[in-house]
Amino acid sequence: MSSNNVIKCWKLQKYAHLQPVEQPKVASSNEGDQWKHYDGHTGTLTISIAGKSHLIVTYKETILECHSLLDARNWMRAIVKGDSVLFVYKIKNDSGRFRIKFESGIDQCQESMRQLNQYFHVKGLPEHDTPNILDADEPITTQPNETAKLGDLTKLLLEKNTECLPNAYQWSNLPSNAGDLDQIIRLCLADPSFPAFVGKVEEQLNKLKTE
Repeated sequence: MSSNNVIKCWKLQKYAHLQPVEQPKVASSNEGDQWKHYDGHTGTLTISIAGKSHLIVTYKETILECHSLLDARNWMRAIVKGDSVLFVYKIKNDSGRFRIKFESGIDQCQESMRQLNQYFHVKGLPEHDTPNILDADEPITTQPNETAKLGDLTKLLLEKNTECLPNAYQWSNLPSNAGDLDQIIRLCLADPSFPAFVGKVEEQLNKLKTE
């Protein structure tokens, strides 16, 4: 991810996402087993806003979360307590949760939430509140939240092998009105510089295959 496209980036101490729940399944007595954890002490762990409208969490070279923030107020929200945040999202039949803890504490957490509050609702809980933010609201069933390296994703896209993409990449939260999409495509094709632009995109994608 080019640093030129990053609006703001914050280092994280911890990140975890909720693993998919198989159905039917008897509730586990150890809820912690449902979360997959990443530690910022074992590799660079960050959350960033990139390209003006993408929320991205990365660990080393691996993308853990990537969400377009267009219209995010309708499908994503965050619950903040101290230096930790729980994100909850639901689009169509896909839903999930992930949580983060900031490396530099409450100040960085508040700064990031001020930025993200422009895109979706952020609810703050007083630190002295006893309920854990992870217990907020009803239980949800999640789809697999698989991780993938940028190079692997690029290779699959160039080979048009999209059925092998992780489940998290099988749906889009971008506006997809058929009429609007048709108009956008027609406008692009009418632009004499568009074919050259497509060629440059493909060239850049081929470079990303090695990452």
